[in-house]
Amino acid sequence: MRRAASATVALLLAGAALVGLLLGPAALEGQSVTAAVLADSVRVGDVVPVAVRVSALPGHRVSLPPLLPVEGTDTENAASLQQQSQTLPDGSVVVTGIYSVTPWRPGEARLPELPVRVEGPDAQERLLMAELPTLPVQSVLPTDADLLDPMPPKDVLGRSYLRWPFLLLALALLALAGLGAWWLRRRQGTASAVVPAGDLPPRERALMSLRDARQAGLIEEGDWKEFYTRVSHALRDYLDALESAWGEDLTTTEVLSRVRELAGATVAGDLAALLRPADQVKFARRQPTAAEALAEWEAAERWVEEFRHPRHEEQVERAA
Repeated sequence: MRRAASATVALLLAGAALVGLLLGPAALEGQSVTAAVLADSVRVGDVVPVAVRVSALPGHRVSLPPLLPVEGTDTENAASLQQQSQTLPDGSVVVTGIYSVTPWRPGEARLPELPVRVEGPDAQERLLMAELPTLPVQSVLPTDADLLDPMPPKDVLGRSYLRWPFLLLALALLALAGLGAWWLRRRQGTASAVVPAGDLPPRERALMSLRDARQAGLIEEGDWKEFYTRVSHALRDYLDALESAWGEDLTTTEVLSRVRELAGATVAGDLAALLRPADQVKFARRQPTAAEALAEWEAAERWVEEFRHPRHEEQVERAA
C-alpha cells in the first residue's frame, strides 16, 4: 500500500510538471510560481491534491511550507508536503510540491495565498505569494435531499404485547454485560490495577493508553474507527496535560495552531501527520491497511516518547 501511495504521489508530481500548472501564476525577477487542483471533482471529505510549481533562476534555492495555511477555513490539511526538484539544462531550478487537503463544507472553498521563499546566491531571501485555486466542493447528499420528508413515527409494539420476552432479553443483556466486564478485566490483567492511570505522569499515561489500543486487537479485527479514536485520544490527552491551551475541546486545526505558536512549526507539522490520518478515519471513512495503521501507531508512540515541551520540563525539574 505504501508503494502504491508513493507511486501515486510520483505520478501526481510528474503530471503537475507536465501540464505546467496553468492556474494562479505569480512572478518576481524571473521567478514564477503556479498552482492547480489535480482532481476532476471534489466532494466533502475527499482528500484533494493541490500542486504548486516554482521556477527559479540558476543558483537559487526554493523553500515550500510543509502545510498549506488553511487555519480559520472549512478546509484542513490531510498530509504533509510531497516535493520534487529538477534542474534544467540552463541551470534554472523547478520545484514541484503536492499538498493534500480535505474540504468539510460544500460550495466554493477558497484557499489562502501560499508564501514561497526563494533564496539567491547572495543569500538574500525573496518572497513569492502563490494564489491557490478555488475548490468547487460538492455535497455528498443527493441533489433532492431538501425535498425529502421523513416518515411519521409509527406504533411498533401496539397496545397489547407480552412483557416477559422483554424481561428475558434484559436479563440476557445483563448477563452478557457481566461476562464482557469479566473478560476485559482478565485480558487487561492486574498491572493496570496496581497504579491508576490518573496517578501516572502524562507521558507514561499516554504511552499506556497507546499500548492498550494496540493490545486490544482492533487492528487485527479491522475496527479502524475505534483504534484511531483511542490513538488520537491518547495524543490529545497528553497535549492537554502538558499545556492547558492545548485542551481536548479544541478542533484539530485549533490545537495545531496553538501548538505552532508555543512549540514551533516543526512540532506542529509532526503532530499534524499523526492527528490528520486519525481524523480521516473517524470523519471521512478512510480505510487504512493493517500495515499503515501499525506504522501510524508506532509514529504516535515514538512522538510521545521523544517530544519534550520546554515549559513542562522546567516544571518537572522544579518539582524534583
